Amino acid sequence: MDTKLIRNLLHQAPLVMQLAEIERQQVEELRKEVERLRKDKARLKRKLVIDEQKEDDDEEYESEEEQEFQAAEHHHKSVFESRGVLQADSNKPKKKLRRVDQRRSHQPPTASSRSPLPQPTNRYALRSRTPVSTAARVSTDVASGGDKVRYIILKDIRSRDLQWPPFKGDKVPKGKPKASDYETHTCRMIVRACRFYSVLVCIEDPFPDDDKQVMWADKAWLSICKEVQVYYQLTDHVEQIIVKRNSHARGALRDLIRPWIEKNARIANIATYTQLLDLNADEPHPVFHYQDTMAPSGFALHPIIQKAIQKNWFSDATGLGVRYSTYFSPIRNVTLALLFTTIEFCLDQWETGIFNSRLQFTEKLYKPKYDKHLRAIQEWREIDEEITLATMQELHDRARRASGAAPLVAPVVVGLSSSSRDRLQLELERQRRERQGGIPSERQQG
Repeated sequence: MDTKLIRNLLHQAPLVMQLAEIERQQVEELRKEVERLRKDKARLKRKLVIDEQKEDDDEEYESEEEQEFQAAEHHHKSVFESRGVLQADSNKPKKKLRRVDQRRSHQPPTASSRSPLPQPTNRYALRSRTPVSTAARVSTDVASGGDKVRYIILKDIRSRDLQWPPFKGDKVPKGKPKASDYETHTCRMIVRACRFYSVLVCIEDPFPDDDKQVMWADKAWLSICKEVQVYYQLTDHVEQIIVKRNSHARGALRDLIRPWIEKNARIANIATYTQLLDLNADEPHPVFHYQDTMAPSGFALHPIIQKAIQKNWFSDATGLGVRYSTYFSPIRNVTLALLFTTIEFCLDQWETGIFNSRLQFTEKLYKPKYDKHLRAIQEWREIDEEITLATMQELHDRARRASGAAPLVAPVVVGLSSSSRDRLQLELERQRRERQGGIPSERQQG
């Protein structure tokens, strides 16, 4: 009996092994399918984030002249509406025109006679669509004589006396705040404010706290309002759009540098990564930004540093580095530290030689590394202020020249060299002696 059972088992053994192999292959295929689906999900998620970030950048200023024209056109339209010449809204009755023989009253309204401004029922409530073309909302203080009016400019951009930014079609937006929720001229103001805010992130602090975010949003919005001379209240809705540029400024630089690391750094094993980050040293000091990473020598002179500055802020003559040149000339310590931190993040994604898509460029993980890079740059600057300042200025000048923009300092006009000046002086003295002595010159003798 036992012999027969053993024979049956031996006979069925190949079949069992085949079934086990088939099951193993099915498990392996399922594992590959799960991995493929995970990668597709991550790719679609990255694409969705990029599309959302680009959505606010669709509306841009073509030029300063166009922006000024838009503001002037809107202002003139509002003036015509107020005089009854142009009727913008069919439901809004025209104001009665004054006859020529009627006297015009010059008495300004007093504070008591003016009706109070309507208060919004919620934070998305609509107000008048006519922009304020003077410096903020002007308050009037009538003196006792009645003929002297004092105008006070309100500096608080969140003041309730200011009008609310007009939404597109006077419809309250739904969903996540975005610049396209507003009318064209307001949308362009928001986009310009977002860009200025991203500049502050890159030159002041890539990881600002809540107080800095609010302060910078006020600064960016007030700066644009002053520039176009159209003042709107900075609402919570607009502030959310501007502050969202925190991660956008870092993410744009990350997406710019990541392909270069993958293509040029050639991190094929842990040893290369360890050497670039100097992990074997007692006090690790990253050397990836040195011109020669093996020596190392040439602090912050690796070609990827210059390339990142030029492509990110000086891509053309209208880049942020050109438009806000006072913030980038010379390149600041914070900007350089942000570059170092971004490059280190891209290197960390290739730590094992295989791209790690799960690693995120978050404040929690990379704020300490940013502080370390910033401190190293400050100590480098303290060694020789003059030479390091010249290096930072050269980083800016090279990027600006590559953008095609005009130089900040006009070139010095050089006349005659010293040797040419001395030679011409001797020639003129010889001609003077010939004229005084009546001796014909060589040209006259010929």
